[in-house]
Amino acid sequence: MDEDDEEIAPGITRDHIHPYADLTAANLEGADLTGANLTAADLTRANLTAANLTAANLSRANLSRANLIHANLIHARLIGAYLVGVSLLGADLTGADLTGAYLPQRHLAASHKSVLLGGVRLSEVRLNGADLADAYLVDADLTGANLIHANLIDANLARANLARANLTDANLNGALLTGADLTEAILIGTRLLRARWTGAEAEGRQDRPGSWGETRWPAAWKTGITRRSAQVGRGLYEVVGEDPGGPA
Repeated sequence: MDEDDEEIAPGITRDHIHPYADLTAANLEGADLTGANLTAADLTRANLTAANLTAANLSRANLSRANLIHANLIHARLIGAYLVGVSLLGADLTGADLTGAYLPQRHLAASHKSVLLGGVRLSEVRLNGADLADAYLVDADLTGANLIHANLIDANLARANLARANLTDANLNGALLTGADLTEAILIGTRLLRARWTGAEAEGRQDRPGSWGETRWPAAWKTGITRRSAQVGRGLYEVVGEDPGGPA
């Protein structure tokens, strides 16, 4: 049998998997799509439950209302992908690249707690209003991300890159910001009560992965955030006072 004629899902053969493919409402549950090139493919309402999309290229693909529950998206490329209404419960996006992906409003709601986003690249991504409470975003690249009104309560953002991110009116109460980079981030109205961060004296504490290295704040914030925080450990601080007026 020709490899292209091999079925990877009921009624779907390997030759259906290619850039610009029309896979609208396709049933690809459990399919092995490792390394597949689905650039600009139409996967609207596709069932990709438990599919293996490791290192797959889904750049500019339309995944509107697609089901990616328990899908493996490790190191997948989702650059500029359209992700409106996508279901990501239990999905693993470790190391995935979602630069410029369109994931508006609260379409991560009800799935965030079990989505693994460690090391994920989300630079310039639009996550305004997204529900990312309790999300695991260790080492995530959120450079320039739009996180206006985002819910990041108790999120783990250790060593995350939030440089130039727009966190206007975002809720980071209880978030872990140890070693995070918030250089030039917009923090207008951002809530940070109980958020934990690290000072310069924590630099190089490699014995505590995820909680070492200095948190880098916008230049105007360093003095104010220190005043609003209490030291709770060696080099570890917790924000204990809110100042909705700004950094001072």
